[in-house]
Amino acid sequence: MDTNLIKVSMGHLAILRVSLLCLFFLFLEGCATTKLLNADFESDEAGSFPSLVLPDAPTGDRISWRGPRVPSSGSPPLEVAVDTDGSHYLRFQQSRSVPGPLILGFLPLTRDFTRGAYLLQWNGQFGNATNRPTLIKITNGNTFGSPVLLELEVIAPGTTSPEAEKVANVYLGRSPDGESPSRETRIGSVRTDRRTSFNIILNIESPYFTVLAGNINITRDLPVGTTLSNAPSIWISFGAGDFGAYRIEDISTVHTVRTED
Repeated sequence: MDTNLIKVSMGHLAILRVSLLCLFFLFLEGCATTKLLNADFESDEAGSFPSLVLPDAPTGDRISWRGPRVPSSGSPPLEVAVDTDGSHYLRFQQSRSVPGPLILGFLPLTRDFTRGAYLLQWNGQFGNATNRPTLIKITNGNTFGSPVLLELEVIAPGTTSPEAEKVANVYLGRSPDGESPSRETRIGSVRTDRRTSFNIILNIESPYFTVLAGNINITRDLPVGTTLSNAPSIWISFGAGDFGAYRIEDISTVHTVRTED
């Protein structure tokens, strides 16, 4: 295990333990939570472009889209689809017939907090026979140009061979300290034959982030001077290649803080 990639102090572990309880058991006493983003696409019509104004609470969260809604050829790059169980999900894909860049953003209700942590969670599945890396960027604010807190680069095998292992490698990409994806920045992997739940914790008071997904479990300090002054936004796009695909089932962001006993 590379200790340069995983830096967890006892203080971090204590806060992380509280944050995870708040993330998975929001009804527990002792944690005050504020919902900032909530999207599940169930109210969107199948085969349609999703509504950019998200319904239900909280009021003010929305989707940002940079790209064509109806391409000149090929399949729509962004549309609502229906699973075999009747649930809706968002299908995001890019082929060479649809020029880029295509950028999908999930923007939370604008709120600033000085304590606690932001908790970002979404369920999705990466396409297996793809060779465009999926880029997931978390920014400090609700614009694509806001300061980058972290970026994940997910690279699937890019093969249709049934013998190929259905695993995509995940790399820690751009971050405030300027690292770029490489073999040394690989943080783990996720399956492409099932959905994966991503959970990202951004601690406000002593800035660090935690990523939990598949077999990934890392915590990294953010550079000295980083201030999590705005609710973070989630941006998804594709790198260079022939085809990239990602299905998103639901996505949410909450702020949580431990209340005084």
